[in-house]
Amino acid sequence: MLLQYKTYIIYVVFLTVLFLLAFLIGKRIRKIFTPKKKTDKKAIPQKKISFKSPSMAEVDAMKGQEFEHFCAELLRKNGFRKVKVTPRSGDQGVDIIAVRGTSRYAIQCKRYASPLGNKPVQEVYTGKAFYNCKYGVVMTNSTFTPHAKELAKKTGVLLWDRTIVGKLMRGDRKSI
Repeated sequence: MLLQYKTYIIYVVFLTVLFLLAFLIGKRIRKIFTPKKKTDKKAIPQKKISFKSPSMAEVDAMKGQEFEHFCAELLRKNGFRKVKVTPRSGDQGVDIIAVRGTSRYAIQCKRYASPLGNKPVQEVYTGKAFYNCKYGVVMTNSTFTPHAKELAKKTGVLLWDRTIVGKLMRGDRKSI
């Protein structure tokens, strides 16, 4: 009978050791084959996009599409995210969609030599609804006519003229 107890104890010890080895080996194998999670501490910092702000004279000389991409980069520089330039055709009067905070902006960019009238205000007002944006903006290197300012006030469209674009070029986020 004593022999039976010794055999039983040996089996229990053997099974316990076997279980511990299996547990430790399994833990090691899981560690080896589990993909490593990237944490903010180990992540490689992204290089900031270098953005040299042109002079206003250089902005005035830009082509229309070049001005749109300049405005998109200017928005990024000033804290907007998810900045996307819309396709050239079928854009519903909106050249850029951007997000600031929790609000979406529909932005029409107009590089003109003379003051802008009602048409861009009307177009971005419609485009704002089409793209489900909270704000509609007409952004220009020029100025606006008194009628455009009046219509914008009535429709809630924001007008970012030459002065505001210049402030954004200097990084003055408070101007918008």
